Amino acid sequence: MPRRIRSIQLYASVGVLPLQQLRAQGIEALLVDLDGTLLSWNDMVPTDDIIAWARQVKDAGFRAIIVSNNHPARVTPIADALGFEALYDAGKPLPFAFQKAARILGVPHSRCAVIGDQLMTDMLGGLALGMKGYLVNPLPGREYWGTRINRIIERALMWLFGLKRPL
Repeated sequence: MPRRIRSIQLYASVGVLPLQQLRAQGIEALLVDLDGTLLSWNDMVPTDDIIAWARQVKDAGFRAIIVSNNHPARVTPIADALGFEALYDAGKPLPFAFQKAARILGVPHSRCAVIGDQLMTDMLGGLALGMKGYLVNPLPGREYWGTRINRIIERALMWLFGLKRPL
């Protein structure tokens, strides 16, 4: 797993992900985290920038799914607004959550990319299956208490593996 952790690519936000480059590398599906990645924790309405990004994702030919540990009443309306599939109560970081998302989209693991703001919750399960990992900076705002604890551990792991978040 350490080699896979070192292979994670870091970006400031989903808006700067090189979608055409991902397509050229054979990526067909994006498994995207919700809280901290697309919207701040407990926000319910996607920003215009996120709606535009979701349109770019679709225009580039990707299948996309929000993979979230949050409940259906939060995840489903946001996924619908973005035109993405939804997997709620996912069970991240366990690999079965990422397997299920790939199965819903009908795409093999090797053609999936995981996008999220947390190393442990959003990346590890997908990396264990051989998916590519794209870590983005967390959106500003309040965070769930469990996320705040994960951030402490995450900082140590990122230091250990030489990963630095973009400014």
